[in-house]
Amino acid sequence: MEQKNNMRVESCPLRRCLQSLAAKIPVLTDGFLSTVSGLLAVLIRKEAKDYMLASHISTEPAGAAVLQMLDLPAPLHMGMHLGEGSGAVAMIPLLRMGAKVYEEMSTFSDISVEQYVDYQEKGERP
Repeated sequence: MEQKNNMRVESCPLRRCLQSLAAKIPVLTDGFLSTVSGLLAVLIRKEAKDYMLASHISTEPAGAAVLQMLDLPAPLHMGMHLGEGSGAVAMIPLLRMGAKVYEEMSTFSDISVEQYVDYQEKGERP
């Protein structure tokens, strides 16, 4: 396990997937082997999937199939199969950005934006 800037990152051999589930720590799968480990964890404990995020679709022939079995979307499609965790490394800044937007973005009521009105649905013109 690696810890940087208050963010814990777990690689996903089967043991770590199950340990992460027990501690309720999200797991970022990276490539074919870690995704297969994630699939095995889900077969052992179905709720393991609730703590899994996929980084990318590996170009390994079975990479997309395993993600499909897990019904786990992978946001990055970069043609990688390098084997050293580069997909997870590429995904971490996106996760940080999403968390920052979620935590710090203003709501419409905070900035006094009026509620959306669908004039077509109401049969009116603005």
